[in-house]
Amino acid sequence: MELNYGPEHDEYREQVRSFLRREWRGGSDVAAFRQQVIEAGYITGTILDCDGGMKLGDASGDFIIPPQC
Repeated sequence: MELNYGPEHDEYREQVRSFLRREWRGGSDVAAFRQQVIEAGYITGTILDCDGGMKLGDASGDFIIPPQC
C-alpha cells in the first residue's frame, strides 16, 4: 500500500504554509485571524473550540496530514 501524496497535495501544503508565514502573528487576535482564514478560502470550522475553532464537527477527511518523522 502506497501512501504518498500527489503533487497537488504538496502544492496545497506549500500554499497554506505561505499563507501562515504571511498572516499569522503569534498571540494576535484569533477572531481576526479566523476571518482572514475564511476570506482566504480555508476551513476553520474543525479547529477545536479551545484553539479558536467554531465547533462544527469532524472533517478529518479534509485534512492533509504532514509526513511523520
